Amino acid sequence: MSYTTTQIKEKFWTYIDEYYTGYWDNTRLTYIFQKALNNIIESKLNFEGSTDKVDDELTPLRRELTGTSFPITLSTIQYKKLGSLLVNYGKGFRACTPTKSNEIGSIYSTGTARYPKYKTINDAGTLKMTVEPSANITNYFFTYYKNPLVAEGTDIDFTVSSYNVLYPNKLIELIIEEASKIAGQIIREQELQVSSQQNEQLNP
Repeated sequence: MSYTTTQIKEKFWTYIDEYYTGYWDNTRLTYIFQKALNNIIESKLNFEGSTDKVDDELTPLRRELTGTSFPITLSTIQYKKLGSLLVNYGKGFRACTPTKSNEIGSIYSTGTARYPKYKTINDAGTLKMTVEPSANITNYFFTYYKNPLVAEGTDIDFTVSSYNVLYPNKLIELIIEEASKIAGQIIREQELQVSSQQNEQLNP
């Protein structure tokens, strides 16, 4: 069973009702939750592949892509982070390693069929992933993580009709907690602003 966005919002208000009695509209709540979601997902992606638990939590964002030619246009696949890239030049899959920026132009930056390398480039404003060598590729196997999307139940948006959010419940609870922290910071900033304005009125 997964949480709906309505249930997430209800749980969030239960969390912060203890210290806040104001109101935020759905647009404001969406901003807070998308920031919280990004914070949690980024922290989890840093540990991708380290434990089964983290991998399970990230499953809704994980995708696999196969093909025979490069470059891959990253915007068309809503790319967020690389999982792995395996390339086959006819003698079995080889794991690609990144081309390090300090190696570009040196002999060490050249990929080979035995030790292929990949890099991300900006091609006239379009992000693309290339691999070297780019010729004689039999096929590749690309695992990556997508940007969260409302249509896939991986983003949180309260401005649309309620829908299921596909992350495990414990991860959603972490997102709600993070949203509560962000909300608390906003509330403190609002209180400081009001206090400052009152001081200015009392001490012109």
